[in-house]
Amino acid sequence: MLKKQDMSKRNQIGFYSLEDLVSQEHFLRDIDKYVDFSFIYQLVEDKYDQSNGRHGWVLGYTTHPGNQHDSRTFISIYNKLKSHFTLNKLVMDAGYKTPGIAHLLFQDNLTSIFPYKRPMTKKGFFKKYDYVYDEYYNQYICPNMKTLTYTTTNRDGYREYKSNPHDCMTCSLINKCTQSKDKRKQVQRHLWEDDMERCEDIRHSIGMKSIYNNRKQTIERLFGTGKEKMHMKIGLTFACLNIKKLAKVLKLRDLEGSIFLSIFNYLPTLIIGLSSL
Repeated sequence: MLKKQDMSKRNQIGFYSLEDLVSQEHFLRDIDKYVDFSFIYQLVEDKYDQSNGRHGWVLGYTTHPGNQHDSRTFISIYNKLKSHFTLNKLVMDAGYKTPGIAHLLFQDNLTSIFPYKRPMTKKGFFKKYDYVYDEYYNQYICPNMKTLTYTTTNRDGYREYKSNPHDCMTCSLINKCTQSKDKRKQVQRHLWEDDMERCEDIRHSIGMKSIYNNRKQTIERLFGTGKEKMHMKIGLTFACLNIKKLAKVLKLRDLEGSIFLSIFNYLPTLIIGLSSL
């Protein structure tokens, strides 16, 4: 007989350590420690170009706790890719669109392609782009043509610009501008905000939209599959995804398994490594 389910426990949150889910004696830990799969980089390097890149090869991965923001985990996978490949463009989602990442990529002479990121502003209030930055005088101009002058730079690297409270008290647009008790509007601008503006110029350049659309077609499914797996299984999951894609490519190109044969040549090395445990 059907009965009403207890919904009181649906909002509970649990925290787990992925490392604790796999015992120290588990065979997967031995594989991760003793088996070197770096040869795969050489096998697929000549297959990953502008004509074949649409197949979405997994060229590297890192795992992090679920409560870490994407921007905080970027540097580890970036260094990993940079050590194995010559990078020219990086296509990333909105989670990586930060001044720090943009500044780093431009320092390394890379083209960074980010999507549009909606302003994080309350509904009914002016967006940040409604306040025009005057580079010459280093100040902002509000929609009512009043100035916000520079006051200080905080420890997070943001310059703070504040309005004159006397201007705000008599302003007819204050209900769309700020809810501060002291009737004073504040706008922040990062020290590397110029790099973010360069990213916006790149986003509006011809051809960049189609490049980003390719990312959504080839990458999003891989991440969706990987997130369902535990830390020690992600590598095997991506390996299976690569083999699946490789099989499709071989069928289309009628290579009669030549790449698979080259992979099997490495099996003795793997077996020797495991037999020494």
